[in-house]
Amino acid sequence: MAAGRGHVTEGDSGEQMGSPKVIILLSVVIGVLFAAGGCTSPGVPGGGSPQTEQESSAAPGGLAPGGSVLPDTGLGRAEGVTLQASVDTSRVTVGDPITYILTLTRPAASEAIIPAPDSALGKFEVRKWEQLPEEVLADGRVTDGRECVLSCFEIGEQEIPPLEIGLISVAGETTALRTLPVPIVVQRISPADAEEIKDIKELIYPPRRFPLRQVLIGLLAVGLAAGAVLSFRRRGLFAPQEEGPAPPSLPPHEIAYHDLERIAGLDLVERGLYKAYYTEVSEVIRRYIGGRYGIATMELTTGELLASMRQIEVEREHIVLFGQFLARCDLVKFAKFLPPREEMKAEVHRARELVDATRVVEPGPEPEALEVASSSRSGEVQA
Repeated sequence: MAAGRGHVTEGDSGEQMGSPKVIILLSVVIGVLFAAGGCTSPGVPGGGSPQTEQESSAAPGGLAPGGSVLPDTGLGRAEGVTLQASVDTSRVTVGDPITYILTLTRPAASEAIIPAPDSALGKFEVRKWEQLPEEVLADGRVTDGRECVLSCFEIGEQEIPPLEIGLISVAGETTALRTLPVPIVVQRISPADAEEIKDIKELIYPPRRFPLRQVLIGLLAVGLAAGAVLSFRRRGLFAPQEEGPAPPSLPPHEIAYHDLERIAGLDLVERGLYKAYYTEVSEVIRRYIGGRYGIATMELTTGELLASMRQIEVEREHIVLFGQFLARCDLVKFAKFLPPREEMKAEVHRARELVDATRVVEPGPEPEALEVASSSRSGEVQA
């Protein structure tokens, strides 16, 4: 019995020796199930999906949803010059006001020509145009600004067109700067705000009457005037007079001196007629340039005039002097810039000094010629 138990024990021991095969098989099955169960991957801690993590980190530029960015219309940064046009809103209802601000940062020694637009700027109606206070920056540059209120009555995507300004450097070089177009979306008035459109009423015409009385009075006046002319002719009052010899022509600088003296006597600055004053003075200098250099100046802009002077090789120093003077006049005429009163009064003296510096030295004219020229210009516009 003891030997039999020992045999049985040996057989049980043999079965136990075969159990590692079962364990290995179970380990393989469990490993397969474990891999198919979607357990955590070593490359993705926490069991998160790589797809989800990539989408969550793909924020475009860090902008919040629904963010609105107005177009950057900056232009030109050469030599510390920047020009920027901006609006307070890029989406309006038809007819609503749009505030359009133009900002120019320039060196303090330069001069800017910012013309005011006419009644319209492209498809936008100009309702107000005013100059903003000038500011001096910490680096010494100067900031000029203009504020314009616009309205548009055309629905859809519109553009405020580019606005061109001029910049005159210390050397007299004129540079044209242009803003970028600013997009504006003009929307319809919502039906809740719209009013009912009423029919156009018919025109009411006044009763037509033949103006017999007015016709008779007119015929009588014409008859009296014709009789008076015939009577004066018979008496020799309207006899044609013989024309004498033409007065000798004056040099351009003498004509300019006389015209400047006439303008000084009009007291336009004291009467508050600043634009008329600067218009008169600038036209005198333009006529002088035309006579002095043989250029048709009255129909040219200041930039075109200076370019024409460069083409005929006028001295560079003279071009700089003329450019700075005409630029100051343009600021008052077109940009509504108002310098101090004493500085405005001195423009006539500056114009005379400009003529003195650029005139051609010739023998003086006869006194009679100057008197004839004075009488011929005495009937010019009195503001």
